[in-house]
Amino acid sequence: MSTYTPLSYNGEGYGWSDLDELASRLEALVARPPESIAENASRKRLLEAMKRAIPELETPAEAAQRVPYSPFEIMGAKIAYDLDLFNILNRSENPQSTSALAQITGAEKELLTRLLKFLASMSMIDEVGVGLWGPSRLTGIFTVPTIAAGIAHHTDNLGTGILALPGYLRRHNYRSPSNITDTAFTDANPSAPHIFEWMGKNTENLRTFMLWMGAHRLRDKEWLDVFPFHDVVCNGFETGNTPVFVDVGGGIGHQCKAVLARYPELKGRVFLEDETETLKGALPVPGMETVAMDFFKTQPIRGARVYYLRSILHDWSDSPSRIILSIIRSVMGQESIILIDDHVVAELKAHKTVMQMDMTMLLALGAEERTERRWRQLVESVGLFIDQIYCYDEQGGDSIIVVKRKKGLSE
Repeated sequence: MSTYTPLSYNGEGYGWSDLDELASRLEALVARPPESIAENASRKRLLEAMKRAIPELETPAEAAQRVPYSPFEIMGAKIAYDLDLFNILNRSENPQSTSALAQITGAEKELLTRLLKFLASMSMIDEVGVGLWGPSRLTGIFTVPTIAAGIAHHTDNLGTGILALPGYLRRHNYRSPSNITDTAFTDANPSAPHIFEWMGKNTENLRTFMLWMGAHRLRDKEWLDVFPFHDVVCNGFETGNTPVFVDVGGGIGHQCKAVLARYPELKGRVFLEDETETLKGALPVPGMETVAMDFFKTQPIRGARVYYLRSILHDWSDSPSRIILSIIRSVMGQESIILIDDHVVAELKAHKTVMQMDMTMLLALGAEERTERRWRQLVESVGLFIDQIYCYDEQGGDSIIVVKRKKGLSE
């Protein structure tokens, strides 16, 4: 059983003088941060160490202030989003007074003062003087449309489900949901059959969701940086008639575009598959063909070299996932492979990035982010096996799972 012990110097660890020196160095870093925040190992190491230090250094009273009040952070960001404060401050050449911001936004001045002070306390904006406000670094980040959409998505789309999850699990005796129509989200929104259908009927909610999908998997590397696509896919195709890459449920074609841009020498046909309405917004990509389909009913392209599924199966529990995979398996040729581009949860000490996504799948879809063991159980249950896994982001567990068909199995 773990108990709280105040930090003390024992001759081996840090003492108070060491912490004071470390704090001074961090304060200097905050006062004079790098001009650009580049992606590198040292920066990530420092950031992760700082995050881990908080629960190790805080007192019980400080922890009681941090955890119970954590929902207020997204609450404040959403209010600022609704008032367009991030954009207003970010494009202003000079600090804005509370009175000026009240006039621009239409908010009551006294209330706005309280909101602005709260946002400044969270570093979302900068309090440059009494009643004067400017942009912080976070202000600029939250003006990026895809990231701003994440604020709206997690409040307007997921907010009710997040709050409903504890009660939902309690009433279900802490059993995993297995149906997209019976989740914490549908518990909180009883008129909605499931979240996808609900968003389909609410244009603005769908818009923010689609925008957020363009940002939530931004990584230092992409899958084409680690998967040997040229050796596995490009080689051996001498004719342009063979289906070589099929993006199953691929949205508007971002991954087809990436493949064709990086491998212009690719022989064979490249297909984007999705529902008819989605394909109406497909990108104009030379060399990409579109096919309307429902991956629960059919796979119209037979014998393709690659069937690619990006962030598809984590939306579904095992039973519907088996249907999707079985349909693809039935049309695979001898050289066909399935590339599952999805999260693989670490068996030990999984990162917060992937586990908060797992909680999202749990509350919204009754689905999960799977460990390697769970992925193997799933694919082997439909006559497939995992040949190899290429991880391209350790924190998120983003990986390419190479799946092949077991030999000797009948259709």
